Amino acid sequence: MSIGPGVTGLLGPNGAGKTTLLAMMSGFMAPSSGSLSLDGKPVWHNTSTYKTLGLVPEREISFGYLTGRQFVLAKAELHGLKDAGAAADRALAFVELTDAANRNISTYSKVCGSGPS
Repeated sequence: MSIGPGVTGLLGPNGAGKTTLLAMMSGFMAPSSGSLSLDGKPVWHNTSTYKTLGLVPEREISFGYLTGRQFVLAKAELHGLKDAGAAADRALAFVELTDAANRNISTYSKVCGSGPS
């Protein structure tokens, strides 16, 4: 499959694999067979992909019992980053969550910005 510029829709019945395809295309899931590339480069285990591509799922699945640092560290380890601890620290600092890194993520707010809450 090749997708060119413009708007593309992904349609299909429940269970057709739409969400799975999006997860693979964004590097959050490895294909069970075959390969997936973005601009000719593999997506899985290619951290440079995350600079140009992201996924915001419809439903968020989180493990509220983990601290923010544990959650980010687990993601870094799952992606096989060489120094997962340092990568987790950089990511937490980048999104300004260093002070909250040791709190359970179930205590985090989903509200962003400075608007009324």
